Amino acid sequence: REDSGLLINKEHLPVSQVAVGDTNRPGSEAKLTVGPLRCQGDSDYWNAVSFTTPSSYLHFATFQGETSADISFYFKTSAPYGVFLENLGNTDFIRLELKSSKVVSFSFDVGNGPVELTVHSATPLNDDQWHRVMAERNIKEAVLQLDQTYRASRLAPAQGHTRLELFSQLYVGAAGGQRGFLGCIRALKMNGVTLNLEERSKVTPGVKPGCQGHCTSFGMYCRNGGKCVERYNGYLCDCTATAYDGPFCTRGSLQVRYNLGGLKEPFAIDVDQRNLANGQPHSINMSRHNRSITIQLDHYPPVSYHLPDAADTQFNLVKTLFLGKVFE
Repeated sequence: REDSGLLINKEHLPVSQVAVGDTNRPGSEAKLTVGPLRCQGDSDYWNAVSFTTPSSYLHFATFQGETSADISFYFKTSAPYGVFLENLGNTDFIRLELKSSKVVSFSFDVGNGPVELTVHSATPLNDDQWHRVMAERNIKEAVLQLDQTYRASRLAPAQGHTRLELFSQLYVGAAGGQRGFLGCIRALKMNGVTLNLEERSKVTPGVKPGCQGHCTSFGMYCRNGGKCVERYNGYLCDCTATAYDGPFCTRGSLQVRYNLGGLKEPFAIDVDQRNLANGQPHSINMSRHNRSITIQLDHYPPVSYHLPDAADTQFNLVKTLFLGKVFE
């Protein structure tokens, strides 16, 4: 008997190792050769769609993965959760899901009860960057891999059911809108066959061909290093890593915060709501005596503030002075 196959994902090339698996048949032999590398277009690799509403999904014919299921795809999102794909049977099912911002799960049931594999990422996965998911199930084991870094596996039970019997359509992006996925999926391959996501999305509300989003059109409005973050009904500018505030990371109002002890949260003083990030020099004079604080901004009259009675009055354990950044 002979068998052959083609590697068409760039991540699998060049071939640096070949591993052969067997089922402990006595006297079995195998001969393996690797042919020449032939390159051609990669339209399947960039076959992508954008899910723009929590209830949007694509549907395909029932996944035929009775004894062997091999699934791979790329995703990127700024949402903290969402179902990538799902196919149901009477009791059997198969599902791949972003459970939280750092957890991807692969769950299925072939009649022996639900099984779930999870991988935990050290960094958030809703960072609007591409991440790769690979999931495999056969009669011997189940494997889930994320970004070629995180891997989980589980052996199949020695006895019990082995066939995955499904009858519903394959839903990509959740079935019935439950925990719908918001973001992009591309290069979805099921048992070696790349699904044409873009073609199906052309006739599906809430799904657009290619990887698009509000940030594609409006991301330039997030200024001064602010990060555009997709939302179901729009976008927002994340100004956390900047020295600015406001809806577009352009406001630079002055705030003074005290934490002398005795309070659960720092005491914050919004000195002035005017935008001081206007390219002009500004001066500030500040003094404190016990719980009384006086602040003068530019040529405006001094303003007095008072710390809460529960706050301590001594500034102890001064170790370091930071200029130019606030360390929470």
